[in-house]
Amino acid sequence: MAVGIIAAIFAYGALGTLVAIPMVLRGVNRLDPAAADGTWGFRLLAIPGVMVLWPLVLIRWAKAGRS
Repeated sequence: MAVGIIAAIFAYGALGTLVAIPMVLRGVNRLDPAAADGTWGFRLLAIPGVMVLWPLVLIRWAKAGRS
């Protein structure tokens, strides 16, 4: 049971990393035009938040891509 929970946490984190890197590099420009001029420090600080909230970020990124 514990091994399954830990595996799920690692899988969630791995998926979060896969979403966070392209989101920080390109996606942030679509979600918030004001963030397009964000510094690398801002983008580095956004990575942990995107990793944790990746399902919500992915939904917003998909909706922003349609409009």
